Amino acid sequence: MLFDPDADELSLFRLGEKGYSADLPNAAGRRPIPELELEIALLDGWVRYWFRGELLPLLGDLLRQLNATRDELAAAATALTAAKTELTAARSELDAERQARAALEAELARLRAGAKPGTAQP
Repeated sequence: MLFDPDADELSLFRLGEKGYSADLPNAAGRRPIPELELEIALLDGWVRYWFRGELLPLLGDLLRQLNATRDELAAAATALTAAKTELTAARSELDAERQARAALEAELARLRAGAKPGTAQP
């Protein structure tokens, strides 16, 4: 590969039986390297690579994406912690309500057992 930034030219050479020959661009304007499933071309004055037809991101783009993913993960972890806390509180409240209901049902059963049919309880 030969890149001349002053002339904004990119050339790709392949070794054949008679020496090196320049590869021509494909229909997409990129120079293929089939052995690696890569293509190269100039994009906005930079040599860029495509793998299986998809433009490979620059390091800066990958770092921004990584940082954004880390931020999303941290936010999800915070939300998960809050949800777990909320769930624990709801379970505690439910247990307290069940205990209160059981106590009331026991009291009701005790009162019914002590009452005689047709008589009013004071």
